[in-house]
Amino acid sequence: MKKPTNITWPVYIKYGLIKRSHFFVNIFYKPFIMATSAWKDVKNFKKRIKKHKQFRGKYKMYAKFFIIYRTVRKLKPKYILECGCGVSTPIIARAIKKNGYGTLISMEQYESFAKVVSEIVGASVQMNVSDVEETVYNGISGTKYKNIPDYPYDLIFVDGPTTKTVDLDTFYLLEKHPNAKVLIDCRVPTIRALQTKYKGRYNRFTNMGYINF
Repeated sequence: MKKPTNITWPVYIKYGLIKRSHFFVNIFYKPFIMATSAWKDVKNFKKRIKKHKQFRGKYKMYAKFFIIYRTVRKLKPKYILECGCGVSTPIIARAIKKNGYGTLISMEQYESFAKVVSEIVGASVQMNVSDVEETVYNGISGTKYKNIPDYPYDLIFVDGPTTKTVDLDTFYLLEKHPNAKVLIDCRVPTIRALQTKYKGRYNRFTNMGYINF
């Protein structure tokens, strides 16, 4: 990988080391997620999703898997909003089942993907397909779902993939539910934007952001 000319060598080396550390971090977390009841759900998801040629994710983000599961088990939220369904959906559903209560509302832009995930996770998850619109919140440009069900959310999970676009759903939701905790996967611009208004941190090694924790 050739070094960009607009950054210094120390910054370039630091970035490279952090990026390459993600592999080892995921290896470290793998036995932890394997020790949970959610592991069979991860394996089942990976097996069944392969039947659909348009979905070719490797699904090896074991750190994310474990952090999601542990967070739901620890917080025991009554209402969880997931912005973007995927392998995280059955993991959250399993954690809710272990807790003994809780409702997962999962948002998805693409109906075809929502249908596939719904077939895997079953009726235990409220799947909602909604268009996404571009908007501006207090001078911050980004996108949000047009139609999110109105529940008193305790936990909001903003899923990946990595993008330069700011997910603005959380800003609007925190106006209604200021004490809700927000877990963010990969979306660094979203994390940085939220940090301008709310207490939060970003773990660059796990690539996860925490708001209101």
